[in-house]
This record gives sequence, structure tokens and C-alpha cells, in this order.
Amino acid sequence: MTASQLAQQLRARKCSGYFMACCPVHGAAGGDRRPSLRIRERNSRVYLDCFAGCDGKAVVEALGLSFHDLGYKSDPDWRKRIQTKAVHSAGKREPLGKQEAIYRYTDEHGELIAEKLRFEGKIFLWRRPQAGGGWLWKVDRSTLPLYMLHEIVPAKACVLTEGEKDVETLRSLGMAATTAPNGAESWRLDYAHWFANKKVWILPDSDPPGLRYAHQAAKQILTFARRVRIVYLPEGKDVTDFLRAHSKDELGKLMRQV
Repeated sequence: MTASQLAQQLRARKCSGYFMACCPVHGAAGGDRRPSLRIRERNSRVYLDCFAGCDGKAVVEALGLSFHDLGYKSDPDWRKRIQTKAVHSAGKREPLGKQEAIYRYTDEHGELIAEKLRFEGKIFLWRRPQAGGGWLWKVDRSTLPLYMLHEIVPAKACVLTEGEKDVETLRSLGMAATTAPNGAESWRLDYAHWFANKKVWILPDSDPPGLRYAHQAAKQILTFARRVRIVYLPEGKDVTDFLRAHSKDELGKLMRQV
């Protein structure tokens, strides 16, 4: 069986080089509302990684398959490999500077998926809640949702920025805002459908990566949204910088002009 065949069987979502599906182990009773099972294929072998920590053998058995079906001659110790990669102790990290912010990433229902911690010097750490309490200090950022997704879903109008700091700036002004989780290079096609039937403004950073991010997102969002506008700020490197010298009304005027 190939990764594509298994993905089709599980109705998985296609990503860049892999698929994401609901885990048949902890998701059997509806416990995997956001797909956490990664399906990928390398050297004629299918790899299954559950980022909630389910044992690889249990996943294969829940699918009614054997490791032979996935291209293995013997049973690989996937759980040992995943835990070695995924679980880190925060106490073993080098001392960090002052913590400046915690950005909570949720699914469309408001359920916490991961947190992004910002420290002095623009240093970021990711963590996700662990079953039974505590944190796992390893997050597959390629599967993360848009920031503040649960606020974007019901909104009729929203703003896309580049970075959580800008989102929080706009939220403090009463605007619904969001961003892709990992900067200008992290926009994904599957984000676009969340903007269906909305009026969308994009406020990019004033640099080449920011402009590319804005144009790529605008092109894909336009398929779903009622309207998409890119607002090029005349001053500042981003909207937070712009608002240090300008008012909410001045920003609103710029947004209405495009």
C-alpha cells in the first residue's frame, strides 16, 4: 500500500510532501478534531507519525494493516523514534531572556493546539499540551492552523498580517486579525478556505518577503472571499510600527481607500 492509497482511505488532507489524517487510535471516539496523523512515504515505505503520541504499532493495527503492508520486513520501533525527536525538557535549554508574549494557537472551536513563546531578542519556542498535563516542547509547525482561527471563522471581515505581534495590535483596536504561524514563508494553500465569504484586508511587512507573502495569499484567498485588498502602508516596516505614529482612524482611512 502506498501513502496516497492510505490517505485516500482515511480521507486525508494533502500537504507539501505528506498527508494529514485523523488518528484511528485516539480519534476513534472523536478525539482528533484536528488531524494529527502524518502519512508520508520514503524509499517505498509508508511512515505514520501521530503527533498526539499514539504508538505506531497501535495505529497500524487500528487500520487493519501490518507493517508488511507498509513496506517493512520487520516491525519498526516508531514510538521510540518519535519520542526521541519530539519530547524535550525545558530545563535543559540555555537560559533565555525575558518572556515577552505567549501566542495561543487554537482550532476553529477554540481548543488549544500549541503555544508560541516569544522571548527577548526575537527568540521563539513552541510547545503543545500533553495528555495528562504538562507540555511537549516539539511542534510540527507545518500542520499548525492560522493564528486566532476561532475568531476568524465567525467574522465577516478580517485582516491578514505577517506575525502575531501585528495581530495583537489590531485585536486591541477591535479588529479580527490573523497570520500564518511561521512568517512570510509559511503561507499554505489550505489556509485560504477559512476566508470564505469574508471581506479581507492584507497588511504586509514592507520588505520583499512580506510583499510576496501578501500577493500569494491574496491570489489564493480571492477564490473564496467576497473581496480581498492589499494595503501598502506608506510608513513603517509593519502595521504595529505604522500605528506608533498614526491613529486607528488614519489606518481605517487607508483601508477604505483600496
